[in-house]
Amino acid sequence: MTRLPNLRGLEAFVTVGAGGSIRAAAGQLNLTPSAVSRRIAALEADMGASLLVRTPQGVALTRDGRTLHRVVTKAFHAIAQHVDGQRTQRRITIKAPHSFASRWLARHMPRLRERYPTVAFTIETSPRIERLGAGEIAIRFGFGDWRDGIVTRLVGVPMQAVAGPAWRDHGRLTRADLEATRVLVVSGTERVWSRWLGANKLGPLGGLQTLSFDNTDVAIRAAAAGTGITIAGASVAEPTGNRLVPFPVTMADVGAGYYLVVPRAQRGMVRDLAPWLRSQFR
Repeated sequence: MTRLPNLRGLEAFVTVGAGGSIRAAAGQLNLTPSAVSRRIAALEADMGASLLVRTPQGVALTRDGRTLHRVVTKAFHAIAQHVDGQRTQRRITIKAPHSFASRWLARHMPRLRERYPTVAFTIETSPRIERLGAGEIAIRFGFGDWRDGIVTRLVGVPMQAVAGPAWRDHGRLTRADLEATRVLVVSGTERVWSRWLGANKLGPLGGLQTLSFDNTDVAIRAAAAGTGITIAGASVAEPTGNRLVPFPVTMADVGAGYYLVVPRAQRGMVRDLAPWLRSQFR
């Protein structure tokens, strides 16, 4: 690569050429006029050409100066546009279920900011799976069969039944138990429920009295309060005291888990962010 002139000299030259004044350029660059003059003199010596000429009105560009000024101004403008574009791309919105964001993602934000100091992260929670736009990525719970981006499995989540304290010494959960109470289902997890019921030989979801929620945390709190039975990740640690009763024997890996979903236009995030997130789950 050909050696470039000193960039500080080029910066001083472009600023003086744009305004026609060494003093005005010095004010913009937070330098003294003599410092600006020295930088331009060094640039002229490096180029082997006179770039500025003094006039009664200030300074003007020579023929060589006009040519160099056009080239350098265009190059600086291209650099500024690229940097602005990169800064825009580094604003990332993470869309995640409320339960995941509150229990896991919020605790890891300091590490995430330390890992990516130039990225401004925003977290948005929603009970619905929404199509991703520019600058957005998602962490979703399910089976990973979404088609609006590159899907990377982060961690599998075995599921088990949980209920309130009245079930503490109940014993093995049966179909009759489910039919005698309410089944608390989080919207969008019906397929998880069907697979979990099948794995535990508890019959289909149809025929059971269900109560729908749009938030896993609320469903778990309702279960702890005695509203009914729900299913939750095996490692759930909900602040419900000792009221939440798990049924460990019902634990089943039905293939559900958390996945990172990144639009194809941001595939670089998959190469970098996905392995780091997986390492945090371990």
